[in-house]
Amino acid sequence: MKTVFSASDLVKALAGNVKTVRKYSGRGMFGDQCVGFTVDAGDSLSVVAQIVAAADPDSKAALANVFEGAKTDSMGRSDIIVYFPRLEWDDDCQKVVDEFELDEDDDYDDDDDS
Repeated sequence: MKTVFSASDLVKALAGNVKTVRKYSGRGMFGDQCVGFTVDAGDSLSVVAQIVAAADPDSKAALANVFEGAKTDSMGRSDIIVYFPRLEWDDDCQKVVDEFELDEDDDYDDDDDS
């Protein structure tokens, strides 16, 4: 049974299920970058359910634990970003984004602590 779900594991699980995967700095993160993904606001819970349902049976509990620490911010209009302050964006995340040709957008930074 997998007990730890890494940032790059999450990025792989998101592939094909979300609009974009990106590094993100949310409120109170003081510039630290974590894994985030954007979805239509009305679809966020169903997307999370699909991702957990599609996970390997041995990984479901660890993945569900990751989602317990998730936070959200509005991206304007109808999109939200779901982000994971405990999962730091690293080189492995970028490799997965490149491998799966995910629409990663690293230009958005919403650190409201300035």
